[in-house]
Amino acid sequence: LEVSWFGHATETIEVTVAAGQSVSETVTLSALPAGSVTGSITGPDGAPVAGADVRLADTPLSGTSAASGGYVLDNVPEGDWTLRIDAAGFRAAEVPVSVVAGVATRVDVQLKATSPIAIVDTTGSSTPGLALADLVAGEGYQVEMVNRANLAELAGRIDDFELVIFNSSLLSSQLAAFGQAVEAADAAGVSAIIPGQWGGYALGAISNLRGDPAAVSWGFVPDGVDYVAARAHPIFSGLPVGEPIELLTNPGQNQQWASYSGWSGETLATVHARNGGADLGEAVGYRFTSATSVELLLGGLAATSPYGYPGARWTASAEQIYLNAVAWAIDATQAELTGVVSGDGQPLAGATVTAVETGAVAVTGVDGHYALGLPGGTHTITVEGHGFATHTEVVELPEQGSVRLDFDLARLPRGSVAGTVTSVEGGPVAGAEIEASGPMEWSATTGESGEYAVGDLLEGSYDVTVTADGYLPAEVSVTVVADTSASLDIT
Repeated sequence: LEVSWFGHATETIEVTVAAGQSVSETVTLSALPAGSVTGSITGPDGAPVAGADVRLADTPLSGTSAASGGYVLDNVPEGDWTLRIDAAGFRAAEVPVSVVAGVATRVDVQLKATSPIAIVDTTGSSTPGLALADLVAGEGYQVEMVNRANLAELAGRIDDFELVIFNSSLLSSQLAAFGQAVEAADAAGVSAIIPGQWGGYALGAISNLRGDPAAVSWGFVPDGVDYVAARAHPIFSGLPVGEPIELLTNPGQNQQWASYSGWSGETLATVHARNGGADLGEAVGYRFTSATSVELLLGGLAATSPYGYPGARWTASAEQIYLNAVAWAIDATQAELTGVVSGDGQPLAGATVTAVETGAVAVTGVDGHYALGLPGGTHTITVEGHGFATHTEVVELPEQGSVRLDFDLARLPRGSVAGTVTSVEGGPVAGAEIEASGPMEWSATTGESGEYAVGDLLEGSYDVTVTADGYLPAEVSVTVVADTSASLDIT
């Protein structure tokens, strides 16, 4: 029998059972080394957000933020995790966090306000359309379904939305209203996603109306289709570049697809047959319609029956790409600064990249990737990562397009602290809890001889508190110097 549970070491035992026999076995699982994650949740204005759902993705650990916005997740196994925050009225956020045993890792999260999105649907309530709406709303967006018959009415209130998704086939009698809605979005600076599938859908309609893209193609191939991204971009965050990304899958049967050609904007990815890898054409592209809005083409990702939608033929990667596209379409600005932040040669998650003149900020993902939307011109870029030296660089950005700028931050020097905790009688105090705050937070527990040691600490002064059952707390301070072990004995 193999017995496993989150946060504990797996145990395997052998059991012999004879016919007609009932055997009872007790299995004790040992807890893995663990720390905690703590911090505060705030809104765009810095005000605390109470009642936010805070959880570690793909684990049973969760909590709720207090009136102060504070939260604590205890018993988090040592390792790398993703912290997810959901709160009413705000967009969902995911932040990487590395947990060290015995240490309380602080992660403060500032949420973005929710964004209103219109999804144009064939009926306003089709099964594929509702599945797409559920996927998008699950990230904290405010979604309104719009029947394709009401496109003219949508054009008249386009300012109510930050993004319009034209997820619908269109009758010939609806093409003029569709064009009116697209033009209204362009004029109002509202981003638009125009997906396509077998038969064209909105992607084919926009080609027919204005000839840009010049042509739209569609067909079917066995088993499934993939995207291949030509370069790194926020739409493909967390996904490989230059390699197939499984998009739509229909094992043993045909899978439909759509692509375009002759596009005036920039193309980011092509669509390929799963079997054999044949290039089926350009599939993901964008062009800016204002300094802060884009028109985004997604070949193959119209949510439609029977060709595929979230929960039916769409892979997890397809859903991730779609949600990345939604977020980027809302937040995009005309020029883009992108790259990877490393620390000591390794991708650095959670680093802050700031454009000083505009105040725009990006936080690196688990792969160290960042992307900043900025106006064209000269920008001072500052990069900060906890435990690494701050780096500043000046970059010139065009009016539109993307510039890549990678950073490798130098690791700040480290030191250590070691000592013994004793009672006033001079005897060792085992099991004493040591908590310290300063340039970074750390903690330790004394051993049987009252000894403790903590390494890899940033230079600076730390306030240290020691508690133990049956003793009054003690408060002391210690200064950590690089490449030196500070001695701190505490009574």
